[in-house]
Amino acid sequence: MNDIVFWAIEARIFIEMNKPNEVLQYLKEKSPKLPLKYIAEMFIEAGDKEHAIEAITKMKDAEEKVSLLISI
Repeated sequence: MNDIVFWAIEARIFIEMNKPNEVLQYLKEKSPKLPLKYIAEMFIEAGDKEHAIEAITKMKDAEEKVSLLISI
């Protein structure tokens, strides 16, 4: 299994376990990175608006930011 797939599964599990700080710590440590859009979408699906916004503000693409913020 490639690293990105493993980290995506790991991030989703942390979000489902209500451990958002582990996911945010992941953003600082893991490489290659999961796309911030993907992480923000996982937070949105989990109903965690605060952490979704934190991930969205780190994104660079303005169109993706607006799209995700609207979906919240």
